[in-house]
Amino acid sequence: MSYAPDPKPLSSFDRTELSRIAARLLDIPAELGKARGRLTAVRAERRNVERDIKKRQTLIKRELAEDDEYKALPNATERGAFYDETCQIDPNLESLTDRLLQLQAAIDVAQANVATLEDERKACYGVLAGYHAAVIHEKHLDEAFANAQLAGVSA
Repeated sequence: MSYAPDPKPLSSFDRTELSRIAARLLDIPAELGKARGRLTAVRAERRNVERDIKKRQTLIKRELAEDDEYKALPNATERGAFYDETCQIDPNLESLTDRLLQLQAAIDVAQANVATLEDERKACYGVLAGYHAAVIHEKHLDEAFANAQLAGVSA
């Protein structure tokens, strides 16, 4: 839930609305913690999948080093193309690569969620700080008016 109200003049601030904003401001850190935890978990899983991809590629290279067809290729360019083709048709490597893409998408979503929550926190804080400043300003104006009245100066 996102709540970032428009700035309003002091007279139009509603205590219920301010209470909702304050409550939301207190709820956001817990949500941020969960979102950052999710982001950390997905990043850790991505590192594990990347490690598994490298292991699988190393295993494919070892298998190819023993393959007679691979050994018979005349140059490194053809051996590299053969290796690439073998990697592309390997079902384990394909599933790991697909999972890596899914994890990258999940990381993007988690990062966007964290950024949204941080923006919402800043917006709520800004509204409350603005209200606080308006209250203080109004109090100073009232005091200045009262002092002027006491001094016999009309405002």
